[in-house]
Amino acid sequence: MHFIIDQTSIRRAAEFMETVRSQLQIDSELEDAYNLLPFKAKNHSNVLAAIDGSHHSVKGKSFVFSAINSGFQLFQEDKLVHTEISRTKIEILTKDNYKKRHNEYYKNVTGQKPQGHLDFDKATERIRTLLEWDKVKYLISYLGKGDIILFDGSMISGVISTNKSFFDDLCQQAKDKGIVLAGLSKDTSLLKDNVPIPMILASHMKKQSIESNWYHYYETEKTYFVKFRKHIDLIFRLDLVLPDDINPENAIKLIASYCYNEGNQGYPYPLQWIHDEVRISEQQFLSCLEEFKVECRKRGISRAFIDELFTIYHDQLDVMSFGR
Repeated sequence: MHFIIDQTSIRRAAEFMETVRSQLQIDSELEDAYNLLPFKAKNHSNVLAAIDGSHHSVKGKSFVFSAINSGFQLFQEDKLVHTEISRTKIEILTKDNYKKRHNEYYKNVTGQKPQGHLDFDKATERIRTLLEWDKVKYLISYLGKGDIILFDGSMISGVISTNKSFFDDLCQQAKDKGIVLAGLSKDTSLLKDNVPIPMILASHMKKQSIESNWYHYYETEKTYFVKFRKHIDLIFRLDLVLPDDINPENAIKLIASYCYNEGNQGYPYPLQWIHDEVRISEQQFLSCLEEFKVECRKRGISRAFIDELFTIYHDQLDVMSFGR
């Protein structure tokens, strides 16, 4: 097999890393550019709701077969008190129907028509996000003053940001009821001069000899970065929507009280627990496929016909050539 790496492209990639390293050094030397504020976790009796979703897909000849999950768990005084996982949704999406399917979910959640462009490859993920926001909407109606709704990901996700009025109305409802909305991102694409913001903050933490939990308000994006445990070097992005009587530091303290579980130190363990509950395993996904095929056979559709629709020659080539 003919395989030669283009050395010019390798050098260009390495040069980019040199630029990132150099810029990180420059940012690290800035005086008073990043104010890292220490805090202590605060135990409380308010309800903390954790929301997440998952999806698993396989490509057919001209479609994508997807299984989509969503759910939430409620915690109070560091104990799990309620779990609610929706039934797994099955969708077959094609380039002819994916917008219609997405629009149905979108209207069901927001009551409005979607705006903006939707790529076919993003359709399943967008439907999953809508199902998660449907849980947010429900929990705002269910929970009360001082409670917290915590979900995985940025507060302004792509599918919700296209409907500002829905998002703003939802946030106002939460604020009026005294509920905290918090979106926590394990990874973030936020950069400054090609350098990830958490790397810059970690550098300033060392420079300032900070040995405690801390948070930083990143004015440029109006979001927070938080290090929940002093001995664990994990930095997360945290988007907050707050009632008028709760300040950012107090909300962070309340969330931090759920970061001391042995299995999830430095990260709110309710998010890990709900992640595990909604995750669609390989075996569960195969069960979805098998049940789908059983339903097809009830309708007189042969297994051979279904198997043919799920056979992609490119995948066979990959097997024959040991992957490409």
